[in-house]
Amino acid sequence: MESVSVSGEVGGAGGAYTYTALKRLDQLWSNICSDAQVVTGLPTQVVTTMSGSYKDYKFGGRSQEVFDVVVCGGTLGIFLATALCSKGLRVGIVEKNVLKGREQEWNISRKELLELVEVGILTEDELERTISSSFNPNRCGFEGRGDIWVENILNLGIL
Repeated sequence: MESVSVSGEVGGAGGAYTYTALKRLDQLWSNICSDAQVVTGLPTQVVTTMSGSYKDYKFGGRSQEVFDVVVCGGTLGIFLATALCSKGLRVGIVEKNVLKGREQEWNISRKELLELVEVGILTEDELERTISSSFNPNRCGFEGRGDIWVENILNLGIL
């Protein structure tokens, strides 16, 4: 990144900070992907519920100082937010609804679950306890195209 020319930096709202922000993001991503020690213990939990638009919420122009990253919800978003928190980042989550579990299994592959172990979200023991069913092969079909059978793809049910 040091070889990237900054002569083309634009002015305007935030434009002068684009390169600096990109370098910071690159460093954060490198830290996330590294074997850096995972933060132990529970992160500070701050839950704020607000109605209306983000722009109406008063961060006093400090939103970049409050969060390192903001994740837009969903199941995978919450997994990502958890991984980022475990690496010590200050994470904001934007979610329309209340965060809660499901009564229905969610299908995933073992390879995907093992990635959660690798980044420190789950231990291998916790991983095994989350699996409620396992099945192979799976039928994958497309209308008018016939079926194919696949192995180890979305073949675990977790709760």
